[in-house]
Amino acid sequence: MSVVLHDTFGVEFATVAEVLDVSPVAARKSASRARAKVMRLAPDGQPAD
Repeated sequence: MSVVLHDTFGVEFATVAEVLDVSPVAARKSASRARAKVMRLAPDGQPAD
């Protein structure tokens, strides 16, 4: 959720953190993990869904 709010809608991580009831650091880490998961390659070399 944090990656969508921040990357798609431009919501600052401090605001994302308030909405999700987490710290700003946790919101940034969640977004980072989501980006990494999306960017991982599938076995056939295509980006994951």
